[in-house]
Amino acid sequence: MSQKLFGTSGIRGVVNKDLTLQLALKTGLAVATATNAGKVAVAHDTRTTATTIENALIAGLLGGGAKVVKLGLIPTSVLAYATRQIKADTGVMITASHNPPQYNGIKLFNTNTMAYTKKQEDKVEHLIEKQLFKRQAYQKIGTTTTADATNQYIQALTK
Repeated sequence: MSQKLFGTSGIRGVVNKDLTLQLALKTGLAVATATNAGKVAVAHDTRTTATTIENALIAGLLGGGAKVVKLGLIPTSVLAYATRQIKADTGVMITASHNPPQYNGIKLFNTNTMAYTKKQEDKVEHLIEKQLFKRQAYQKIGTTTTADATNQYIQALTK
């Protein structure tokens, strides 16, 4: 499959042009579908559009029945670490690292703290392209909790 959405580090683009709120919502639905409504850790960086993209993504995750753990504003390395520690099926970082401020992105991590493989990205992209989302009935909408992963990460580094 020729990827249209995923680049070298997730889905990235100019916010509300390439990376729309609709795309973030669909990405959330696709991840929830791909993980069979599993647990998903979500975090963001300091970009001004981060929480907007995060909220749209979480709406999709919840609509697909996922159990979302919001980790808040943390570095990407902490999100990767926390994904394994909390036994999440996927970690999602809202970031565009070194790109200009009008950009943002959605980077996916698997449960072993590594970025999604091409095969995993292909699955998410296929679900988005074909809109093959599993939407849950209202009584099975996902849940949201919060967690602080930074202290655990610092303790692990100091060991």
